[in-house]
This record gives sequence, C-alpha cells and structure tokens, in this order.
Amino acid sequence: MSNSLFVEHHSEGLTFYINGNLQFDTSDEALYHEYLVIPALALAAQRFPHEPLRVLILGGGDGLAARDALRFAQVRDITLVDYDPEVLALARSEFLPYNQGSLQPDIGACLGAERVTVHIQDAFEFVHRLPDGCYHVAIADFTCPTRPEDLSVFSLEWFTQVRRVLAEKGLFALNGVSPDKTPTAFWCLYQTLWAAGLTPKPMYLSIPSFQQLGYGNWGFFLASTEPRSSPISGAN
Repeated sequence: MSNSLFVEHHSEGLTFYINGNLQFDTSDEALYHEYLVIPALALAAQRFPHEPLRVLILGGGDGLAARDALRFAQVRDITLVDYDPEVLALARSEFLPYNQGSLQPDIGACLGAERVTVHIQDAFEFVHRLPDGCYHVAIADFTCPTRPEDLSVFSLEWFTQVRRVLAEKGLFALNGVSPDKTPTAFWCLYQTLWAAGLTPKPMYLSIPSFQQLGYGNWGFFLASTEPRSSPISGAN
C-alpha cells in the first residue's frame, strides 16, 4: 500500500501532502498536534499521578505528535507505529526542525527522545498482537481515509482492539473528519467509538491551513475507557 508524498516549501516553512491531501502546514501544525495530544496526556497525568505513563502513537510518522508527548516528564515510554518508511525518513530529515528530533534521539532536541521506540509496521496488525491494558494513552494520527483499505483503522473492530490495550481509565485521542463539512461521517465515528465500549467526547478546531483548502473545522475525539451513561444528544 504505497502513498504519494509531496513536500512544498514556502516562506513560513513547508506543507506536507499525502495522496494530495494536506497533512500539515508548519505555519499552524502546532494547533493541530497540541489539540490532539495535550488534553489526553494532561488528563492521564491526573488519572495516573503516581505511574510512569506509557503512550502508543498510531500513525504520526512525521514525529510531531511524539514531540508534544515528550513534553510530559511523566511519560516513561512512547511506542510509535507507522507503516510508511518514507514518512519516517522525512521525519528524520526535512521535518527535523519542526519535530525537534523526536524520532532521532542521538541528535534530538526533545528532552528524553530516547523514550520513543519506532515500529515500521501496520498499526492494525501491531495492536492485535498487544496484551490487554498495556498503555495509559493511545493517540491515532492517521490520514483521512480516501481508499477502502484506509478504513480498517476507523472500524468497530479497530476501536475495540484499541480499547482492549488501554488500562482502566485509559484515554484514546484521535483526529476525525470535519463535523461541519462531513457531519454524517463525524457522528458515525462517534457512534462507532461508543459501540466499541469507549466514552467519546467530540471536539473541533479551526485550523487556518485546513480552512483555506475548504476542509472546514477539523474534528477530534477524546475517548475514555471509563463507564458511561448514554450518548450525547448531538450524536443522534
């Protein structure tokens, strides 16, 4: 399963595309990655105050989510799983000034970048082989699905497996789709997370580079393994 990668340089840095779809623009990528990563880890630090945190990043081969996860001294180790070696190569070259060497501990400016272990592997297969309850936080940073083969990591089976590998009160953060441009798909993701036994909180953010390309506000979910009562009314 090969992807078409394109890096466009501009006065403020660079823009990265996969299969013609914007992944990030360095002018505002911090908005996206902080919104994806920081709430989950901040809440995990409160829920597990005396435990070194174990974090699973699924996708995120650009190293930007790992960069933000490394801000937390409580994070003991990060497992990053991305199947595309070309993206990982870019993370260690052109993206290096932006991810601060999060995937390259020998030169990384990130404090404790040696805490990151990278697996070049299909995330779906990797998670299926993990033992139960082995991570406090999972973060999924996948490309928005445009092909049938991309849908496996947005399926009920996938979300059920992610829930299985999370500790009790563990957290799962993921990027979604646009709630205003594609509301049916956004709320379908919500309902699928719910059906997998997770309690999802829907969120959205205005990212200028996404807005300029007509993507609309961008959706995220922060889901928990904690018990729940009923879905929120907006999901109906």
